[in-house]
Amino acid sequence: MTETFSSVALRYHLSTTSVISIFDKYVDISRGVLSEVLCIDEVYAFKSKKRKYVCVLLDFKAQEIIDLLPSRRKMDLSNYFYNIPKEERLRVKIVSMDMWHTYRDITQVYFPNAVCAIDKFHIFQEFGRRLTRIRIKVMNKYEDKGVKNDPTLSQFEKSRIYQKEINYYLLKKFHWLLFKVGDDAPQPSGGRRYNKKLKGKYNLFELRQMMFDANPELLDAFNAHFLLHKFFQSNYEEAGVKFIELIEFFKNSQSIEIIDFVNTLLQWKKEIINSFIVIEGHGKISNAIIENRNKAIKTIKRNSNGFVNWGRFGNRVMYVVNPNATHYLYPIKKD
Repeated sequence: MTETFSSVALRYHLSTTSVISIFDKYVDISRGVLSEVLCIDEVYAFKSKKRKYVCVLLDFKAQEIIDLLPSRRKMDLSNYFYNIPKEERLRVKIVSMDMWHTYRDITQVYFPNAVCAIDKFHIFQEFGRRLTRIRIKVMNKYEDKGVKNDPTLSQFEKSRIYQKEINYYLLKKFHWLLFKVGDDAPQPSGGRRYNKKLKGKYNLFELRQMMFDANPELLDAFNAHFLLHKFFQSNYEEAGVKFIELIEFFKNSQSIEIIDFVNTLLQWKKEIINSFIVIEGHGKISNAIIENRNKAIKTIKRNSNGFVNWGRFGNRVMYVVNPNATHYLYPIKKD
């Protein structure tokens, strides 16, 4: 993965052009067969005048890339899947995706036997953006406006300004604590450390509680995050009921950002519940594997300083990432 054509050329005392020529002559990896459980996602990895995203198709069970497409646009995806035999497309039962409407539309047209499932990572990612907006909105209320050095301030006003500084400091430096739930959450019994700004010893649980005490809206948003985390610990049979309970809680939130998130959840209700489907031997539907492959694709692109030839880029990725991919024994005869 970290190898480049240049590094191989240096090792074997060849020119980079020669190594590329050998690669092109012996490596030509064709599309894999569509799987019963198909993962689809995009990665920013190959940029040209017409495109900037690579669409990745992955076999959830085999954990191998089926194919790479140079675009995620609806027309391009339609043309691609239209040319795949219908019998093969009918074998697809589940398509795991993010919240890109095009993927859902394509699935409904070209995979009539399949259901869509939204990977929970993307739900948390979208919620995280809203939680961050709430935190920044609250934090801006405490931003220093340059009045703390005013000699005419009373002791009470100085104390009030100092408290605003503390609240701003906590939200700025320890904002990551708002995302810690479940097993990662700070505990009341955690060890205390001296904090120079706060002039005392505190553990992470206490620091987070200080944020909540000063900002009820932030506590409300955190509770919504906690319930979302608990929701995804449900099973498929109870997911429908738990989903309704989650929606009702979000509707009563103090934050417009959380209430607005209800619309997103309702738009993708079926797909979210489908993500609780368990694949025997593999667990719940997830795009975690494809996200891992996306990191590998980015690494290949970054180490090579990018590619300008799409065919070579696709072959390079498939050859490196798929363990069963191999080269030809003799040069490939190309038309």
